[in-house]
Amino acid sequence: MNVCFVANDVAPSGAFKMVAPELERRGIKTTGLIAEGKPPKFSKGDIDSAISKSDLVVLGMSAPAKNAELEIYAAKKAHELGVPYSFYGDVAGCWGRAQEGNWFYPVARNTAFYFGVRDEDGVKDVFPNAHIFATGNPVRETEAFPVMSREEARKVLGVKNDEKLIMVPGSKFVGANFSILAVLFEALDFLHSDKIRLIFCPHPGDTEIFAVDWRKILKIYEDSKTQLLNVLSSFDQLFAVLNKVFNDSELAKLQLNAYQEFLDSSPVPARVITKDILSSAQAVNGADLVVEYGSSVAFMAVYRRIPLLTLPVIAAANRCKKNNGKRETEVMEDEVTIVASADNCLNLSEDIEFLLIPNSEDAEDLLASQEKKYPLPKERGEAVRKLADAITSL
Repeated sequence: MNVCFVANDVAPSGAFKMVAPELERRGIKTTGLIAEGKPPKFSKGDIDSAISKSDLVVLGMSAPAKNAELEIYAAKKAHELGVPYSFYGDVAGCWGRAQEGNWFYPVARNTAFYFGVRDEDGVKDVFPNAHIFATGNPVRETEAFPVMSREEARKVLGVKNDEKLIMVPGSKFVGANFSILAVLFEALDFLHSDKIRLIFCPHPGDTEIFAVDWRKILKIYEDSKTQLLNVLSSFDQLFAVLNKVFNDSELAKLQLNAYQEFLDSSPVPARVITKDILSSAQAVNGADLVVEYGSSVAFMAVYRRIPLLTLPVIAAANRCKKNNGKRETEVMEDEVTIVASADNCLNLSEDIEFLLIPNSEDAEDLLASQEKKYPLPKERGEAVRKLADAITSL
């Protein structure tokens, strides 16, 4: 049996990278066309070739629509070649991306199998001809096992023992990130605390952190019009010239750093934490509170029994509804987070204040719910085995 995996986004890419070795161990050959949230290094031609040699194609369900173009192409190619194809939904409600009006809808009816994180009503309506499997999420399962201690993370982040650290994990949607931070600033201003620190951890798929100020580039090359025209003719030439002319420190001066500039207006000390400092999976271990909406870091917080506050700003909520067919995220439905009011900053500040007190009633009730709804896995690899078992059974 030959299985071909195709994925663009980080989450499905990570799951496929984890299950492939287990399938290989069982004698099933695999081909991985996975981008890990970066510009794909494989082409439609590579997809054509891989699928023609495969017995089953397993596809991610990336979002937004532009991220899913190669997955959709692979589904259409598999159907054309008569190869069964399936989708893997890395979050509850992921199948909503295949509802009528959404980007996977044109290839949903011919889907042979759907691997989801749990049993859910509505899946069969979206994939009427598919066999449905509840396999869990291999990547999420690993989030139950911390990769860094609280003390280590706080030391790297420069947070003192008597200080409270609030972490905001970003999404790929820049507008939602700024909206959440803006509302949070208003709430923190009510607290007048000098013991609160704030960090923002950009999403791996967020291109804003790489944005450069074109005005600075134009100024640098204004004395050489020919070179300027060559630079602007393609991004490849642009970065080739920049890499040749500038060292890392000079190139950094060209970046906009919009997030840090915005964080400089925070009422509490705030900074951007990129993966070269700490990954989100590491940084979350040092947090006293995580404020998010629709982030996978939410599950890390839940498994680490860190208070979680979901802030459904309208920009993020509408984006979620467009992607998944509903505004409620999984942690909201499971009641392992406090859902704050985005339009009442005073109430939000009170939620933050109580959740930052370890023995407060709000914090204790929330952590009890987390322990009940998300018990720690007894061992690593359970979700990998479930997904491999489902594929093997086919």
